Amino acid sequence: MDETGSNPPEPLPPSDDFYVEDDLPTDDQPPPHRDDDLDAARIRQIAKLRRSAVRGRGYLLVGGIVCAVLGMQLIWNSISRFRMGNNSTASFFLLAAVVLFVLAVKAFLRAQQLRREAKASALSEPATPPDLSQLSDGSQTWENPKDIR
Repeated sequence: MDETGSNPPEPLPPSDDFYVEDDLPTDDQPPPHRDDDLDAARIRQIAKLRRSAVRGRGYLLVGGIVCAVLGMQLIWNSISRFRMGNNSTASFFLLAAVVLFVLAVKAFLRAQQLRREAKASALSEPATPPDLSQLSDGSQTWENPKDIR
């Protein structure tokens, strides 16, 4: 019995029909169509990923240069503060400069990684090398000039 107090219907007995579904292609049928590696949606996706990698690399390079320049400016300011006698402020400027240089190095390293990502091929290497034995070198074309167009 279920919550409503009624009995559920009896399940149907299994049918006696036994069949095998063969999903292998026969010789007269073409093989099933595999997804093409170069369909339009995949090309758009690859192009979008590469554009975003290049854009991110540009932002990282600009940010790294800004951090390096600010670090150099803080070192220059800390030298003048040391001369004036403000040792605590100068020490703080030096510490901030070190942090900015570390950020600049991290930004440059990440930009290199994004460059390698953008340059990488989206297609994987084939499992077997291509069979070039059936190709000719073109030297037979002089024999039949009518076929050249």
